[in-house]
Amino acid sequence: MNRKIKAGAAALTTVLATGGALVVGATPASAAVACKSNSKEFPTDWYNADVTVKLCVRSENGGHFADAYVTWNEAGSNKFDRFTVEVRLERNDADIAVDTCSMTASINSLYQGDDFCGRGSFASGSGGWTADGKVIYNINNDGKGDFVWSLTGSPAIN
Repeated sequence: MNRKIKAGAAALTTVLATGGALVVGATPASAAVACKSNSKEFPTDWYNADVTVKLCVRSENGGHFADAYVTWNEAGSNKFDRFTVEVRLERNDADIAVDTCSMTASINSLYQGDDFCGRGSFASGSGGWTADGKVIYNINNDGKGDFVWSLTGSPAIN
């Protein structure tokens, strides 16, 4: 499992569990978090694989972070030749930091599971911070090659 950024994982997990787009003050240090969930059913062999990618942006202790928390069901059995998540930390729609995580091994080995991809930056400035991303996937044995699933980004935070 990819663990690029561990700081604040407990606070982020609490926010992720609430679902949807959300902006909250997570700690007394005035951390802010905003999330957006994206779901897709992939036409795979046997059962269709169901995947949700939750993109979150957070501001904590002067730093800004973008995270992608990926959950799936009815996967496993080598259903994907490729499943790569790209998460971007953006400010006013300009890329500040990008992280790319291959989740192919994880999603192919577990019927139901989750994984994490994240990127942080300690850039200064307030306002306009968002998380955005995409999934590059290739369904096993369909002969169609790679596809891009463009994700809807998070709401902005300061």
